[in-house]
Amino acid sequence: MAAVTGVRNETMGTKLKRKLPLLIGAALALALVSTGVGLGFTRYGFFGLKRIFLSRISEGSPHYKQLEDARKALLADTFQGYQQARDGAAELLRIKPYAEAQALWCQAVFYLSRKYATSSASDLARAAAFLENIVLLGDKNTDVVKAGAGNFLGTGYPDRALSMLQDAVARARNDEDLDLFFLLAEAYSAKNQPKLAVEVLNKAVAKHKDSARGLHALGDAYRALKQLDKAAAAYSDALAADSNHLSSAVELASIALRCRFKRTPSWRPTPSLRR
Repeated sequence: MAAVTGVRNETMGTKLKRKLPLLIGAALALALVSTGVGLGFTRYGFFGLKRIFLSRISEGSPHYKQLEDARKALLADTFQGYQQARDGAAELLRIKPYAEAQALWCQAVFYLSRKYATSSASDLARAAAFLENIVLLGDKNTDVVKAGAGNFLGTGYPDRALSMLQDAVARARNDEDLDLFFLLAEAYSAKNQPKLAVEVLNKAVAKHKDSARGLHALGDAYRALKQLDKAAAAYSDALAADSNHLSSAVELASIALRCRFKRTPSWRPTPSLRR
């Protein structure tokens, strides 16, 4: 009897060993399917297909150059520049729903809304829809951060924008991304913290002395601090950097009129803030 029992146990053990790879494979397959199905309830879609098939623009391609040209138009900080950025991104989107182009289109639309109130309700709704897709580029992607921050600044949530932007500028790889620093300064200004905005902008302008956008923003921050001489000098420098930066000319005229009506000595644009 003992011999028979031993044979039976050996037979059961052998069968279990043979089936073990199948059991492990089945468990792994079940886990994979569960994970894939679970992703269907996230931004990535079932089995991460949304991320896998996300339309991207390859560096070095003609479309990438077009994207970079549109990005540069944002930094001009003029009505025409923001329109060029929006229209350049829109042209790329007519070719394919590139996530990078969607992110840039969002940024331009949000800027046009905040600065000029010219974005239509349909454009803003479309931008909000794009935000759901571009997060697939990654939470730390600078275009995702800038688009998200622009949305929060435009909808009255500067704290949320500030949190995103502080995290982004803390990363060394983003040191040369001017737009991030300008948005950070805008967030500080929206929170009525112009001193912090001045600190951020002075650092940015020190690296890029010919940035009309940075100099104009610096003028706005100084004006919020009621330091009109410094504000006027910054606006003057912005015009010297870009004679088409009409908003700086408007602010200069406003300061001149204010000084005149207060019967103070006329403002002179020297000494300049530029070095």
